[in-house]
Amino acid sequence: MNQSPPQIRYHFDFPSTNLGNKRTIAVWLPPGYNSDSTYPVLYLHDGQNMFDKRYAAYGSIWEADKTSERLIRQGLLRPLILVGIDNNSQREEEYTLQRDNREKRGGNARNYGKFITEELKPFIDSNYHIKPGPENCGIAGSSLGGLVSLTMSLDYPEIFGLCGAISASLWWANQKSLYDVLAQASRLSKTRIWFDMGTEEGKYPGCINPPHTLTRLLASRLEQIGMLPGWNYYYQEIVGGQHHENDWRDRFDRILLFLFGKPESTSKSFS
Repeated sequence: MNQSPPQIRYHFDFPSTNLGNKRTIAVWLPPGYNSDSTYPVLYLHDGQNMFDKRYAAYGSIWEADKTSERLIRQGLLRPLILVGIDNNSQREEEYTLQRDNREKRGGNARNYGKFITEELKPFIDSNYHIKPGPENCGIAGSSLGGLVSLTMSLDYPEIFGLCGAISASLWWANQKSLYDVLAQASRLSKTRIWFDMGTEEGKYPGCINPPHTLTRLLASRLEQIGMLPGWNYYYQEIVGGQHHENDWRDRFDRILLFLFGKPESTSKSFS
């Protein structure tokens, strides 16, 4: 029997009481999606940069759907659902826990987390065939999206057992974001985490050291609390890597394999 092709369903003007705004939600369904099965799910920030170049905020997309389909058809990746959550003009506010005095904004991440856990996730769970449990639910994003993915993993370890913190902006608020994660790192002990940084991503306002030195501190802290590199977490420094959608697109396959890959394929890919 031929599998049904993958598809993207759009939910426009999805409202949030917690945030007082609306946004587009794009849901990618894998090949063979059907009501007889349940599927793990990955929530992705900056959703307009995931699937369709016409909607891309910066002109480039991750091609998350194409990469996922290729890995699934190759038998390397569990069929999963991708949920792209569009950003808006409040992106810096919603993706950050602390106010950055230099940037003069930030600090609404807790309400953004409530939007996803109290409003969006129940909608997805009710309308799609979702496999339950934190081991089947991931949250991921890049830059400030990577930062808020860590924040939400700390706040909701019982919901998000998988985290992709890609080029996370740990410099935010004079590196208070980094200190917050380091202080609460034990809450991540049962979370499977991918995080990375390109060596050419440069310095940012208020960042004394290059960003990859900040992610090294996070890697050391996770190992210090007993998490095993390559198993509980995977940290990668990308030589020559830059802070750009194309760079994140090029390593999205490895991120998917670490978080959702079939055990035999994951061990081969990361050995």
